[in-house]
Amino acid sequence: AITLNSVPIINLGNDTTVCDEITITLSISNGSTYQWSNGQSSNAINISTTNQYSVEVTDQNNCISNDTINVVVNQSPM
Repeated sequence: AITLNSVPIINLGNDTTVCDEITITLSISNGSTYQWSNGQSSNAINISTTNQYSVEVTDQNNCISNDTINVVVNQSPM
């Protein structure tokens, strides 16, 4: 018999723009290990700066998946 392992399905959502002073939480819940582009390894990160963020997720079967999101933080008008 052959056992097929499927890759973990992850989705950080669509690219987004938010106003200054707002923190966004990006989270993934269906993996065993997580490696974010900013060096964090938890299943969730809080962000408040403009950047492209990506995550690589490895599940218990060592299957790997990844996703990327662009976040733009607009400065508040003075």
